[in-house]
Amino acid sequence: TESVLAWPVFGPVFASIRKTPFLDQNGQRQNAYLCDWGEVIEASPGTLTRSSAELRPLQLSTDREDVDPLIRRFFRNVNTKNPILDYQTVNLHCHAIYENGPMWNTSTCLVFLCCALGAASQEWHYQELDASLFEHETTTSYHEDGQGDLQLAHTYFSAAEKRLGFALTNPDSLSVQCFCLAGIYSMYILDPLAALRMFTAGGSTIQLLLSKSSSNLNITDSSSLVQRLFWTCLKSEREILAEIPISHLSIANLVMLEYYPSPPNSQGESSIRSPWKNLEEDSWYYYLSEIALRRIADGIIIAMYPEANLPEQSFGTQYMQKLASARELETQLQSWIMSLPQCMSFPVGWEPVDKELQYFLRSRFYLVSELLYRPFLEVWIRTEQPNLEDVIDNARKALSYGFSYLMHSNHSHRHHGKWLQLRRETTFACTLLISAREQNMRGIDLLPSNWQIGVARALEHLRLWSKERPALQSYIDVIMGVHDCVHRDGQSVGLG
Repeated sequence: TESVLAWPVFGPVFASIRKTPFLDQNGQRQNAYLCDWGEVIEASPGTLTRSSAELRPLQLSTDREDVDPLIRRFFRNVNTKNPILDYQTVNLHCHAIYENGPMWNTSTCLVFLCCALGAASQEWHYQELDASLFEHETTTSYHEDGQGDLQLAHTYFSAAEKRLGFALTNPDSLSVQCFCLAGIYSMYILDPLAALRMFTAGGSTIQLLLSKSSSNLNITDSSSLVQRLFWTCLKSEREILAEIPISHLSIANLVMLEYYPSPPNSQGESSIRSPWKNLEEDSWYYYLSEIALRRIADGIIIAMYPEANLPEQSFGTQYMQKLASARELETQLQSWIMSLPQCMSFPVGWEPVDKELQYFLRSRFYLVSELLYRPFLEVWIRTEQPNLEDVIDNARKALSYGFSYLMHSNHSHRHHGKWLQLRRETTFACTLLISAREQNMRGIDLLPSNWQIGVARALEHLRLWSKERPALQSYIDVIMGVHDCVHRDGQSVGLG
């Protein structure tokens, strides 16, 4: 997001907007326009997140009738996207608590983290694209109804936090599971830096586990569970660092990156039985499909986003090379879609998708597709060569996929990727707005029909979640800064 906001065309637009300084991965001083994570670094103790500042813990219950429903919610709503736990094993940990009470160990920590995520998560509800999504009272009331669950989630997470130290001193797969769950919970409450610390701790523990083996980091000798934990840590770490470009030690150099994780099996870990078997299978297909798409995205970044900051005049010399790479990567994306199993297949266009996993997979496809074509949008905006047909066509695709992402985003559903979703919506709202100004000046039809609705949805979404995290106001300020600039230049933009 910040890399897009750093385009020269946005420079005059953001001149008066507050910026947060930080050191990037190269130790260079940079400024961030979206300051919600920067404020976490500078905030005083006790003011970091809503959960620590406003939510008072409830009475913690370890009774079966209270814990079991939360565990089931966790497996229905959370574990399906990152299948790092199985139901039978977690049940064994729960029974130990039912019989002996909560212990000071990673087993109890794991159960409490599952309960916290079960309480914080929401059942998936498909939202039709209708006028009700723009009614402030409707979306706000639905979101606020979940605050009681957040309070319960904070209660269990506070108890789990006190036991995370045991995960640091006992490097095993159970400890990594605890770190992963703590990271996912931090993403649920929109605290990406806390999540990054947890995923880093999980990745470091995986490195210790693999270094102790006699296989010299050979993936074929690693358990299916360790493989899945590795991919969960890696995917989450990369997504956060793509938005927060700070110096960080990564686990991406492990040999394991070259392989796909093996499916769960009954050797060394129990498999989920009815009624969870179908859910486990769908979850596994989703997990592999997402990893495959992640690899295509990595290829896009390597081919379309060279690390060196190239001067403006070099865009023309790189044009043919990027165009050839884009065609090859486009073919890979189409092959990925064609190879999806039936249970994960989705329509690329505007047909409704009411199944949760397909819904999120299609959103991910929109993101990767926009990433592929975004360099052409930048070329079109930064150069004064509006008659390059391939540039225009691909720039139009970038805007179209960004608009599709905005229109198909679920506003009130809390999930692991909510913070990332809010930042991406900010990016796409800004590129749509600035493109409106450019196409008006150049007389070229580039924007999708009704694009203003997508921007309005992004603003409504941000206003909704800024009630929980006020620093999201910086996202709104950025979008409105671009909107006001476009309006001053004579382009009428009605946002509802």
